[in-house]
Amino acid sequence: MRPTSVPPQLTFQSRLERIATAAEYYALPVPEKITRALGTAGPVPVFARVNESAPFLVSLFPVGGGRHYLRVKARVRHETKITEG
Repeated sequence: MRPTSVPPQLTFQSRLERIATAAEYYALPVPEKITRALGTAGPVPVFARVNESAPFLVSLFPVGGGRHYLRVKARVRHETKITEG
């Protein structure tokens, strides 16, 4: 039987940003050190938690310059009571 690899658990603190003015579209900028640890400039599927939220599947999306953002849907924002800033 082959051992299964456990993906690394990465944590960071960030401020919620509204990234589209015409829509309720919010995301957390991923710190540069986390982006480097991912080893890719493309989209990265992850299980994420925001504060004490239940884990949810989301893709970190690239925004150029080797940076990523983590989109935070309304359900998670309401559950955790987080707001912009």
